[in-house]
Amino acid sequence: MNTKKILRYVVCAAAAAAAMGGAASAQVTLNTTGIQEGVVTLSGTADGDFVTYKVYKAGEEPDKDGMAAFGEIKTDASGAFSLAFELGESGTFEAVLYDGSEYKTIELEFADAQSRADFIERLNSVLSDPSAVLALLNDEQNSAVLNTIGVPADTFGAYPAALQSKICERISSDNAGSTLTENTFLSSYREAAACESMNYDASEYAEAVLAEMNFEYEGEKYGDIKDADKKAFVIEAFEKNAPYDTLDEMSGTYKKINILNIINNTRTVSIASTLKQYADDLGISSEKAYTDYVNKRNSTADRTVVERLSSAPAMTADALLDILESSVAGSSGNTGGGGTGGGGSSRPSGGGGGGISSPGGTVPGIITGGGTNNNNPGEDPGEGEEQPAAFSDVSEGHWAYSQIMSLKNSGIINGYDDGTFRPDASVTREEFVKMIVAALGLDTENASSHFYDVFDSDWFYPYLSAAFENGIVTGDNNGLFGVKANITRQDAVVIAYRSIMLKGAEIEQQREYQSFTDEGSISDYAKDAVRSMFCGGKINGMPDGSFAPFASCTRAEAAIIIGSVL
Repeated sequence: MNTKKILRYVVCAAAAAAAMGGAASAQVTLNTTGIQEGVVTLSGTADGDFVTYKVYKAGEEPDKDGMAAFGEIKTDASGAFSLAFELGESGTFEAVLYDGSEYKTIELEFADAQSRADFIERLNSVLSDPSAVLALLNDEQNSAVLNTIGVPADTFGAYPAALQSKICERISSDNAGSTLTENTFLSSYREAAACESMNYDASEYAEAVLAEMNFEYEGEKYGDIKDADKKAFVIEAFEKNAPYDTLDEMSGTYKKINILNIINNTRTVSIASTLKQYADDLGISSEKAYTDYVNKRNSTADRTVVERLSSAPAMTADALLDILESSVAGSSGNTGGGGTGGGGSSRPSGGGGGGISSPGGTVPGIITGGGTNNNNPGEDPGEGEEQPAAFSDVSEGHWAYSQIMSLKNSGIINGYDDGTFRPDASVTREEFVKMIVAALGLDTENASSHFYDVFDSDWFYPYLSAAFENGIVTGDNNGLFGVKANITRQDAVVIAYRSIMLKGAEIEQQREYQSFTDEGSISDYAKDAVRSMFCGGKINGMPDGSFAPFASCTRAEAAIIIGSVL
């Protein structure tokens, strides 16, 4: 059974002929052949710069006087061509295509306007009787008419008898009380053949129906998909979503399948925002499983969703909802508070590296949000060393005062034992990551990561691992995280931006983007984050109009940036 040509306009492809002395080859490839209202359209690709075509009645000498059509057309830069010619009389024709070195011959059955009109009249006279419609479509004497209209007689004849009957019953019922024309008959047949074949045996006909319908999503047609894995997913998902009632339903499902493919390949850091972006298009925005996920989600739920989509991609909206429901249920006992990560907060930072650590060699001055005082692990923050109501070196007039105090009061940061905050001191990469993880309340308990310069015995390992698993940090191309290096301003902004995306929040634009004087120095990977955060009013540049992307981020700047995430 030829399932590749369910509804194809191509009537019959014959073996290539050496009508002009050449040999047959696949150098000229025909992609589509259309016949409508006496006009034949041939489209394909060729190796040559030009394609010459000659059309003549089968069995006749291909001389100039006996030709039905001839001409030459230039191929485009990719070798594609499309040509059209008219046929006025009924018969079997041969079209010979030549690209300068190779030939391809196509056989065409054509019926003139009167023959087509006579067929449509007979069809309308028996339209209420599906068995009579079936007899007309199976009558070999009508094959040329059907092929010319666009209904491939050979393909219809290859369908199982039961499927043929279903198609004819659909045509009869869909057009009860109507009078068909060529165009309305073709439209009715295409819808009936596509839907009924999918409903009859989706696994057999899914690929062929997709190829014929050639649905489009975001400017990419099905036939243009080059990624083999994506195409395989689309075919299988199209099969899983059967049955179908209309072509509009098929087209809508094709759109949803492409969206599901996007979601299936989304990383943890973006899964919440991606789901929010497409919820309405998938028709799940009011479903309980989705609203529960939105209202109850945490980092564990997000990670579970991504893991399950990775192992078993969702092919239907219902399958996605099942994953969302189970992920929230599975993480309901986890508050996302982000505990101490197996004692990680008791490990020393090694001193130096930005001065967040207290003189005694304890971890950076941060409370994780899980009820642990970093200066005295295991104690409630209120029972550890008392922190000052304000920092001696941060006055109310300081430009970052409000954000610093807000983070302090939220238990995200602490000062030093001497009562200072040291706002101008630098921050290391691992110290900044821990503050972000604390601010987000990410679960660090079972997180893991694999950087060449990070060991599981490092005090920051649980926090870095949580950030890594949630897509907040990725390291460099050499597999290094950059331990003990001061974090740059641009990297701090990128991490904050990813953290906002992880939360599923949107950054509302509050102002137009104004290029910094050192715009060209901002790394490509950071440009989108810097632009979005600036337009959202979450960051500013330096007083001189620059951004200073590679300057070390200070503790005060870190407070501002981390505050923008909350």
